[in-house]
Amino acid sequence: MFHLNKIEYTNAITGSCMLDGQSTHFMMDTGANKTVIDVKLLNDDQRKEIRHVPFTVILADGSRVPAMGLRKSLIKLGSHELEVDVLVTENLHEGCLLGIDFLARCPMTKDLIEQLRHVACESSVHEVNEVHTFLIKSTNTSQ
Repeated sequence: MFHLNKIEYTNAITGSCMLDGQSTHFMMDTGANKTVIDVKLLNDDQRKEIRHVPFTVILADGSRVPAMGLRKSLIKLGSHELEVDVLVTENLHEGCLLGIDFLARCPMTKDLIEQLRHVACESSVHEVNEVHTFLIKSTNTSQ
């Protein structure tokens, strides 16, 4: 399962990025350990590239969204382009949630993420963050 932190306040960091050459709306989600995209952003050929895995996305409010699988996507934010293994799901409120897997590698946000990690490790907030530690589990019971 991928646990995602759903941002519900007006100061969210949003904008436009390029996803596989197509402009899309994104929201930065420092609580998400994985970048997530909505399947409606993919064409038929790109949908064929989804590696089907039995994952469930669990939002911070506890709601569950089944994931279709994983695929490699090229994400461009500003002048920085990175290939990321994204989780594909349906009915995602935002077209793309940029998770830590992207933000920690992108030169524009890498230092900020490192500073946040450093502050979290040195403050009492660290205990609160441990409650929201993100788990990656397959929902496949045959494992």
